[in-house]
Amino acid sequence: MNSDTVLLLETINFAAEKHRNQRRKDPEETPYINHPIGVARILSYEGGITDIEVLQAALLHDTVEDTDTTPEEIEAKFGPIVARIVQEVTDDKMLPKHERKRMQVEHAPHSSGQAKLVKLADKLYNLRDLNRRTPAGWTAERVQEYFVWACEVVKGLKGTNLALEEKLEELFRQRRTINFAAEKHRNQRRKDPEETPYINHPIGVARILSYEGGITDIKVLQAALLHDTVEDTDTTPEEIEAKFGPIVARIVQEVTDDKTLPKHERKRMQVEHAPHSSGQAKLVKLADKLYNLRDLNRCTPAAERVQEYFVWACEVVKGLKGTNLALEEKLEELFRQRGVQL
Repeated sequence: MNSDTVLLLETINFAAEKHRNQRRKDPEETPYINHPIGVARILSYEGGITDIEVLQAALLHDTVEDTDTTPEEIEAKFGPIVARIVQEVTDDKMLPKHERKRMQVEHAPHSSGQAKLVKLADKLYNLRDLNRRTPAGWTAERVQEYFVWACEVVKGLKGTNLALEEKLEELFRQRRTINFAAEKHRNQRRKDPEETPYINHPIGVARILSYEGGITDIKVLQAALLHDTVEDTDTTPEEIEAKFGPIVARIVQEVTDDKTLPKHERKRMQVEHAPHSSGQAKLVKLADKLYNLRDLNRCTPAAERVQEYFVWACEVVKGLKGTNLALEEKLEELFRQRGVQL
C-alpha cells in the first residue's frame, strides 16, 4: 500500500470518527461522513485532482466547523498545508448565518487555488443532493435561494477547474429551466387526490432520467423539464427555442401532442410515432410514462380506466424499446404487475 493511500485512509478514519454522531439533512438522514467522502471523490474522479493535501482537506473540510476539532489538531495530525486549506473553507459559527453566507461570496475570489477546489466540489455535491431530494423542512423557495447563493459563490471560483465548473454550470442551467417551467405551470395541479403542483411531474421525469436512467445529456434533462409547457400552457415552440436552443425545442416538439385533435386520435398517434422519434425524445417519453404509471399505481390502483391507460402505455413503450435498458426494465416490471405483456 503506497503512502498516499495510507494518508487518505487515516484521514477518512479521522473524519468518520469526528462526524460519527452526525447525519445529513436529507430525508434518509444518511451518515454525515458520506458528504466529505463524496466531495473528495468528486475532486478525484471528476476534477482529476491528485494533490493528496487537497483530497485530505476535502475529507476534513467540515471537521473544524461542525465538530469539536481544532485547527491545531488538524495541523498536528495532517500538517500545515492541510490545516490552512481546511481553515480557508471553514465558516465562523459565531456569526449569523446570513453573514457567513455573505462572507463566502466575498472571500471566494481571494481563496487559494487549493481551497477553491474544495469549495467547487462541496457546492457541486450539495447542489446535486438538493436536486436529488429536498431536505426535511426545506421549502422550494429555500432550495431556490440556495442555488442563487451558490451561483454567486461559484462566480468567484471561476478559472479553477474547468471540468467541475462545467458540471456546476449544467446544474445552474437546469435550475433556470426548472424556474421557467414552474412559472409556466404555476396555476396547474396534477389529477391525483392530493392535487399536487403540476411542476412536480416534469421535475420527477427529469429525476428519473438522471438518477434511474443515468442520463447526463443536459438538453434531454431540460426537455424533460419543459416537455408539457407547449402542450399544456401558453408557451410557444419559438419561445422554447429562443430561450433554450433548437435542440431542446425540437425534443419538446417531438413529445408534444396536437391538442386540436380528439384525445383518442392523439393517443393513437403517440403509439404510431414512438418508433420514429429521436433517441432523445424516446428517453423523455420513457421517463414520462414511468412517472405516470407509478403515479397511477400509487393513487388509483384498481380503477378500470387506469388499466386501459396501462394497456395503451404498453403499446407506446413497445415502440421505444432499445432506448434505455434500465428504464425499460422498470416499465416492464410495472406492466408485469398489471398483467400486461410488453
